[in-house]
Amino acid sequence: MANPTKPPKDHVYDPGDMAAMAYMTNIDRRHATRTVPLRVLCLGQSRTGTTSLRQALVDLGYKDCYHYASIIQENPRDAELWVEALDAKLKGVGKPYGKAEWDALLGHCQAATDTPCTIFYRELLEAYPDAKAVLTVRDSADQWHRSQMNTIIPYATQILPSGWIDRIKVLFAPWDSTTVKFAKLIMYHSPIRKELWNDFHNGTTTAKQAYEDYNAEVQAIVPKENLLVFNVKEGWTPLCRFLGESVPDEPFPRRNDTAVFAKNTAQLGAWAEDGIRKNMTMVGAGLAAGVGVAIAVFAGMREWK
Repeated sequence: MANPTKPPKDHVYDPGDMAAMAYMTNIDRRHATRTVPLRVLCLGQSRTGTTSLRQALVDLGYKDCYHYASIIQENPRDAELWVEALDAKLKGVGKPYGKAEWDALLGHCQAATDTPCTIFYRELLEAYPDAKAVLTVRDSADQWHRSQMNTIIPYATQILPSGWIDRIKVLFAPWDSTTVKFAKLIMYHSPIRKELWNDFHNGTTTAKQAYEDYNAEVQAIVPKENLLVFNVKEGWTPLCRFLGESVPDEPFPRRNDTAVFAKNTAQLGAWAEDGIRKNMTMVGAGLAAGVGVAIAVFAGMREWK
């Protein structure tokens, strides 16, 4: 009989899939060590097929492959360490992460992909020089930018408050302050994401050039023999040839497309709104009870005078 506390073997949940929450863990990796070699660094930006690539690598036997979903719905406690790493890199606060810290945070993984790993692409390339690098790309910067504007950035506006009403609501949200700080550091301070955020709110497209500049820089610093520039539409053959793996019989996975992302984040948003309402009700009831007790005490004191 399957263990209900463990996710289905080799299955990768799409980001925002509520089903993944049944298998959340609370592992403190601060003092962990590397248990498997990190073999593949996937350096493509979010919305370039990173979830599809994650599933493909797991299918090929690379256990596990780190992803943004590894934090938000698998082991949220990782956000504590990512906040430290992001604070040091983006704001100059604290000690920059080196190989020991990356081994602790990513030591259970043979591959890493997606944000926030890509923010530290230089540090990870330096820490793991023997790892192969895969740069996932879209057909064009226009296509990538359009996907971002239709998925991640609108979703981020649900988490990060903009007006005073949103700021009040987020105080009652079912996610903790570390998760919110983690999201803020990425969206407000990290290269490319802050450009996307500004594009969404200002109607500009400056992130397109940032995306192309990033891809060019990765290709410039990674030795050609150690880099695969890969569009997931190409399927198994170029990826398996590059990694020295046999081509599986099943089709290359297609995961987390715009429709799936919209469905999952709508469900996640509804769950969050329900949590906000419940938390507001509980606080309101607690305040009302407190006021009632205070009135009763005050009335009693007057009786005894």
